[in-house]
Amino acid sequence: MKTWLYIKQHNKTGLKYFGKTVKDPILYNGSGNRWMNHLKVHGRDITTVWCRLFSNTDKLVEYALNFSEKNNIVESEEWANLQPENGIDGNVAGNKCSSETKNKISRNTINTHKGQIPWNKGKAMSATYKAKIVKGLEKYRIANPDWYEKSFGNPAIREKREAKRLAVICKPVCVDGIIYPSATATAKALGLKKTTLIKRVLSKNFESYRYISTT
Repeated sequence: MKTWLYIKQHNKTGLKYFGKTVKDPILYNGSGNRWMNHLKVHGRDITTVWCRLFSNTDKLVEYALNFSEKNNIVESEEWANLQPENGIDGNVAGNKCSSETKNKISRNTINTHKGQIPWNKGKAMSATYKAKIVKGLEKYRIANPDWYEKSFGNPAIREKREAKRLAVICKPVCVDGIIYPSATATAKALGLKKTTLIKRVLSKNFESYRYISTT
């Protein structure tokens, strides 16, 4: 799968964003939370100042990580990136990496997020936000009564789902030879979402992430 790396720059503010896409890099506006929020506030007056097409995944990852480090795109105020670009995360199926490249991505992720405090740690949901969630669930329940009964109405199903969830998040996890007591502890230490961590553990693309058997 061919992938583009690109640099976008806002014409009014000068803020830049380094990213990847399989779409037309000129027409594509970019992604990333900070970048997209910036466009909402200041408008989509942007220019694609650079782009390059890659057909080799290993070369794509190497270039993206080197560029991210060299230009300090996470720490620099000139860039909107909140994490290093590796050319892979969030990509479509079909891109295959060598084991060396996968390990490089893993090490880079650990070094980037080590010691960082999750953005939502200690922050409680507002009453307004909670009300929106409840309202949305109620609306979906009314529209899909069979789904609701199957998912939440049967106590046995609820217990089985909870047991499965605990089995997933409570297993010890090994990342690059370091063993963590649970998925929750691993995600916290690496600054990742638990869902992202579990996807990596279950994925064949991240061989350095794996569960440790307790039996």
